[in-house]
Order: sequence, then C-alpha cells, then structure tokens
Amino acid sequence: AKRYAKALFELAAEQRLVELVRGEVRAVAAVVEENKRLRAYLFSPGIEKSQKLKVVEALFKEKVSALFYHFLLLLVNKGRQVFLPEIVFEMDRLYDSAHHRKRVVVRTAVPPGDEAYKNIESTLAKAFDSELVIEYKTDPDILAGMIVQVEGKVREPRGEIPLGENAHPAPRDVEDLDPDRRGLGQGAAEARLLAG
Repeated sequence: AKRYAKALFELAAEQRLVELVRGEVRAVAAVVEENKRLRAYLFSPGIEKSQKLKVVEALFKEKVSALFYHFLLLLVNKGRQVFLPEIVFEMDRLYDSAHHRKRVVVRTAVPPGDEAYKNIESTLAKAFDSELVIEYKTDPDILAGMIVQVEGKVREPRGEIPLGENAHPAPRDVEDLDPDRRGLGQGAAEARLLAG
C-alpha cells in the first residue's frame, strides 16, 4: 500500500492535484467501505478482473480525475484494490509530512475541560514543533493523566499538562490501586493476581 500511495501522491504533486486526488481517494474508499455489496464484489477473488473493471468504469470514470481513475484501474488489474483503506492512511501520512503536520491522538480517562484542551494543545505544539491535528478519545482504563500517540507512536509530553478539575488525580501509592482498599469487593485483588 505504501508504494502505491507514494506513487499516486508523487504523480498528483507533479500535476498539482494533491488536494483533489486525496479527496477522491477518501471518497471512493468511503463508498467501498459503506457499500457492502460493492466491497464484496470488488474484493472477491472469484469474480473476473474484467467484470470488476467494468464496475469501476461505470461507477467512477466520470466522477473522479483521470489520474485517480487510472490508478483505480491499476489497483484492480494488480489485484490490490483490497489495500484501498491502507492507501487512504498512507496518502494522509504523506500529505501531513509534506505540510509539516503531525496527527496526534490524546487519550484521557474523562473528557478534559475547555481550559485543559488549550493547555494540551499549546504544550503539544511546543513539544513537537509542528502543526498538529489532534483527536481526543476517552479511555476509562486510564488511571490518571493522558496517553499521547503521535503518528502511531506513544510519546510522553515533556512537562505537566494540567487537565483541569475533571481529571482523575494520580494515585498516591500502591494502596490507591488496590481494589479491596477502594471498596470494590473482597477478593478482587486475588482475582487480578490470578488473571495476571
């Protein structure tokens, strides 16, 4: 998928069509993902390539750029149309790299407040010295603080980022993590030890 995305991105850049082609890749991938019959048809090894090419022509020839249309034909001819979701991911990664942008996922136990969002964004912008596209997710399994994932890799931001009054306080010691001492029931600690 990386090679195909890179080739498409480079051709689109040469023709100054990156924005257009990137949008087309995302739109076609969404159509294929949402339409289960179309996805099953295009991804089925039992259906002849010539039939798949006719479907691609009927659905997309007049609706996408010539560059992306021929790219779709290439994918089908090579039997690589199943990589379309990965190609979307790689196109976004290449686009972000070309625009000095990083994608960040911030996971917290509870949604941060407005002030915390501002603190997170300014601290991360300083730490990574890039334009950031931040996606926030809540994860009740996080005990305190946050997990920051930058371009797929977990990173620890330097310095503390105040999360506001909604944040869970960090445990003071191991006793705070013991379910029996938090009133979660007798035997919970033993069950965790046996399971782990």
